[in-house]
Amino acid sequence: DSHFVERPEVDAKAEGAIILLDEVGFRNPIAGGRNDNTFGEHAAFEEGLGGLLAGGVGTALGNPADVAMVRMQADGRLPGHLRHNYSSVADALPQMIRSKGFSSLWRGSLPTIMCAMVVTAAQLASYDQFKEALLSRRVLEDGFATHFVASFLAGLVASIVSNPIDVVKTRIQNMSVMPGSPPPYRGSIDCAIKTVHNEGTLALYKGFVPNVARQGPFTHTLFVTLEQIRHLLKDL
Repeated sequence: DSHFVERPEVDAKAEGAIILLDEVGFRNPIAGGRNDNTFGEHAAFEEGLGGLLAGGVGTALGNPADVAMVRMQADGRLPGHLRHNYSSVADALPQMIRSKGFSSLWRGSLPTIMCAMVVTAAQLASYDQFKEALLSRRVLEDGFATHFVASFLAGLVASIVSNPIDVVKTRIQNMSVMPGSPPPYRGSIDCAIKTVHNEGTLALYKGFVPNVARQGPFTHTLFVTLEQIRHLLKDL
């Protein structure tokens, strides 16, 4: 299928909410209910597991809106006779249900959930590890500069590990299935294999530079805010 909009990112607002949910909701119970003075002392395993859980739950609930957004972005590139001319998400969702069934709202949900889980886990675990490394080696003092550098590196890690999953997710969500014809992809693995076979391994990293450019400002803002929340919660 040639009508793809590569969108190698998880929606920023949803991602931020997922990460904050992990900080205050999931990870503390996973850590045995302890409430250390410094959140950064949590083990990387706890960071990653909390991110996986929060990312999976949040994205499963938001998948219909994500599918609608992807299809709305792609609709303008389709030939005129194939366009749905969605006017809004509120218009797109009912049209998708009528034409493709209720289950179409969760098309590509597995790679979507996997991508959000990987992004959230990678950002949380790597941010605290980078921050602890900078502080323990006395490269920087604890403050804005440390948070800035650690968040940039965390965003870079998240982009590297999640970009292939998100490319696959977007292609599955956006594939056109003609009546009487088999779908272009049978699933996530089939999509990844065909993409690499037809376009090469680097096709899984289409949109990587814009993804990193998006992750930079986003992770800076997110983790600076998160540090303030940590400061407020540290004595609770």
